[in-house]
Amino acid sequence: MRVSLNWLKEFVDIDVTPEMLADKLVGCGFEVEEIIYQNQLVQNVKVGQIVSLAKHPNADKLQVCKIDIGDDTLNIVTGANNVFVGAKVPVALDGAVLDGGKTIKTGELRGVLSQGMLCSGNELGADCYDYPTADIDGIMILSDEIETGLDINVVLERDDVIFDIGITANRPDCNSIIGMAGEVAAVLGKKVNLWEAVPFEVADNENPVKVTVKNQKLCPRYMAQQFNDVKVCKSPAIIAKRLKTAGIRPINNIVDLTNYILIEIGQPCHAFDRNHIDNIVVRNAHQGEKIVTLDGKESTLSAEMLVIADDTKPVAVAGVMGGLNSGIEDFTTSIVLESAKFAKESVRRTSRKLNLRSDSSARFEKGIDLYSQELAIERAINLMTAYGWGVVAGDAIDIAAELPQDRSVTFTAQEIKSILGITIPDDKIIDILNSLNISTELKNDLFYSEIPPTRDDIVTTNDIAEELIRMYGYNNIVSTLMDNAKQTIGIMGASDKMICRIKNCLFWNGYNEIITYSFTTPKHLQALGLPPTPIITLINPLGEDVSVMRTTLVYSMLQTLNSNHSKGNKKACLFEVARTFKATSLPLNDQLPNEENVLCIGAYGDGYDFYRLKAIVEDIVGLTDNDMRVRYTSAPYLHSGIGADIFIGDTYIGCFGELHPSIAEQFDCEAKLFVAELSIDRLIALKKDTFCLTGISKYPPVSRDLAVVVDDNVLAQELIDCIMSNGGEYISHVKIFDIYRGTQIEKGKKSVAYSLDFRADRTLTDSEINLAMDAIITALDKGYGAKIRT
Repeated sequence: MRVSLNWLKEFVDIDVTPEMLADKLVGCGFEVEEIIYQNQLVQNVKVGQIVSLAKHPNADKLQVCKIDIGDDTLNIVTGANNVFVGAKVPVALDGAVLDGGKTIKTGELRGVLSQGMLCSGNELGADCYDYPTADIDGIMILSDEIETGLDINVVLERDDVIFDIGITANRPDCNSIIGMAGEVAAVLGKKVNLWEAVPFEVADNENPVKVTVKNQKLCPRYMAQQFNDVKVCKSPAIIAKRLKTAGIRPINNIVDLTNYILIEIGQPCHAFDRNHIDNIVVRNAHQGEKIVTLDGKESTLSAEMLVIADDTKPVAVAGVMGGLNSGIEDFTTSIVLESAKFAKESVRRTSRKLNLRSDSSARFEKGIDLYSQELAIERAINLMTAYGWGVVAGDAIDIAAELPQDRSVTFTAQEIKSILGITIPDDKIIDILNSLNISTELKNDLFYSEIPPTRDDIVTTNDIAEELIRMYGYNNIVSTLMDNAKQTIGIMGASDKMICRIKNCLFWNGYNEIITYSFTTPKHLQALGLPPTPIITLINPLGEDVSVMRTTLVYSMLQTLNSNHSKGNKKACLFEVARTFKATSLPLNDQLPNEENVLCIGAYGDGYDFYRLKAIVEDIVGLTDNDMRVRYTSAPYLHSGIGADIFIGDTYIGCFGELHPSIAEQFDCEAKLFVAELSIDRLIALKKDTFCLTGISKYPPVSRDLAVVVDDNVLAQELIDCIMSNGGEYISHVKIFDIYRGTQIEKGKKSVAYSLDFRADRTLTDSEINLAMDAIITALDKGYGAKIRT
């Protein structure tokens, strides 16, 4: 929220610098994100007087001015046609900064030196509320009485300081100048002084508007005040300037009045043209009913939305935006000012569904108390009367399902100590709470606090403790162990340890972690060619693309890879560790879905291939002290010839490989995409808790090469397993070093060459090695029809 220091000073005597005030506000729980000095938005612009004008020698549409700026005379080239000798104008000097951050430098224009620039009101961020001639088309002409050389910020009366303050969700009462004034008064030890009452008379209202509230659950309080003999005009400069500090554009006095009250009190108001509305009915919209709002947009309403209507049609979307058919016009002579409380949940849903946002809806969504409606009507009467904008017609209408109730909280000093862990003196407790307008007294060791109607957030002693500590100072909290507390040493469980090891393994190999939504599109299974399974659907999704819980991480990974590739990233190695959600049956009742920890790896780029992905998968499986086995993949989204399923023993762990071309087409990605998905939970379950150590033999291994011809569909891993199983006690290692398919062997066959190592704690004999080789060859022939390649 943008808060004007000058506006605050109307209610609180502030005698500290803006920086000191910001520090105090931060200390009591408010985040001051920025301090904006108005006189620094435009810099080094002075009032100058044109001494002479001459035609530019090299340009017909340019003039060369001699400008007196008080302590110097400058030469400036301009294309403006509304300047004249003797005119006083704003002059941007060398190094000047204009509105929007534009910087002015000395330079030459068509061969003539120009030492600055003459400025229009728009270039200074000024309008007619800042200076009467600021809106003209051309250079801003200043009054002859203004002193030459004066800083333009002085002329425009830009002496305000604006605080950009972050208001937490539990403090909607501070979304206003008065709310923040209360906090400023508390931290400075001052009092809040509200506006002076302006005497007014209530005229008879011969034609009062009738108000009916049909849904008091969504509208707990509705107030309306009619004004007759209304004069629609331009707002006074003080109101317009204050609205501009809050980021609101002035329109006319009646619209500005509602915005002024919104910022000052925090209560959204809306003014209806009385001539366009006979009766006000607060009701639910009819299904399919339409309204054109003030922004000119036509919206179709649904039955759960709340509207303000007349006898036939809606004239406003409650809490969001008024209708175009009842807005204030230049010839409006009578208005009905609405000040109401609408349920924040209703406003939030309606605003989101209609895609309509306004300052009013933003306030209602955060929550409005039941007291502000009355205060807003009082302030409106005060301003309308003070400026002579209209006559109060009849008493205010007030329809309330409930009115502000007196609330109190009782507590003891010991309760506060048990919450905060420190002792706050009794007199300090009373002083702090009274400074926050929480009237408090101590009787028989019991504190009685009367909660103001604007503080809906204070309900229990815990809330009182929060108010006390933020004002007393968090720095006063001493780090101590709570009574009866015990220190515990935190440790990671087996699952967390394994996940950390997996992540470190991937980090060391150059992979980057990503995090994606657990929500995805219902079409993710179809997109990957997976069979239909029960999918958990969200009750209130943000959109169709994030409306179900994902059953696999592969779809999100492919989307991320494709996004990186489309943005020009030539290579990517990514991974994600997250959960998948698989329901055994729908709808979900007592049976919770199966949530499984899953690792997904994705990569593309020059040099990346199936074997590089296989290597990292082997490293990850190796963290469990297991050897993995692979088979042709059954995953429909992987290339059948360049994909594999992973097994440890007979347990399926996951799969990896290159994305199938038909699936890749759906993602419209030209690069070859490689993905792997492994179950971390199954890896953890199969992790070996013990391992064996074997001493290093002093004797070198004996190596033998073996090349066999087998059917092309025989897996090389199966041959390795066969060799290891039949190689006897001395075989230690088997490695493939060549696979050949070609004209020298039969079609449909392949040659696989292995390097075998035999080792023992002694020198092995040729007969021992030959005996083992014979057993291996016999087993390969018997099991796979493998023949020795000659």
